[in-house]
Amino acid sequence: MTRSFGEYIDGTPYKVLDERVIRASAGIMLFLGLIAFVNGFVLNKYDVIPYISGFLVLNFSIG
Repeated sequence: MTRSFGEYIDGTPYKVLDERVIRASAGIMLFLGLIAFVNGFVLNKYDVIPYISGFLVLNFSIG
């Protein structure tokens, strides 16, 4: 089973992603990274870092 993201546009043989969606995703990832940074280095709470880093790896592999 193969999953792919994006949609075909006339004249291109490959799928493309919407740039606005990618930029919005980057903003959300920046916010989540900031939450992980504050929790880890300011509050000394390291419980959330593995979950956020796993989500970031998944998002980087998709986009």
